[in-house]
Amino acid sequence: MADNWKEWNEKAIENIQKGEFEKGLEHSLKALESAEKSGEASENLVVSLNNIGELYNMLGDLGQASHYLKRAVEAGESLY
Repeated sequence: MADNWKEWNEKAIENIQKGEFEKGLEHSLKALESAEKSGEASENLVVSLNNIGELYNMLGDLGQASHYLKRAVEAGESLY
């Protein structure tokens, strides 16, 4: 499961580095789906939520950005 997350996350990073933010968002959402399959908060889940929030911010969708960034904070707080 973590390997799928890692693959999707790496693809997202490659897209972001190329300036392909929509494609990066698509791959980040796949990474999130993989991270959520565990059913519990994990670092992968927090990273995915944060990445998606940042991508929505770059794309100018502040409502979605805020939603995912808040979820990232909540998931991160539950880890500790």
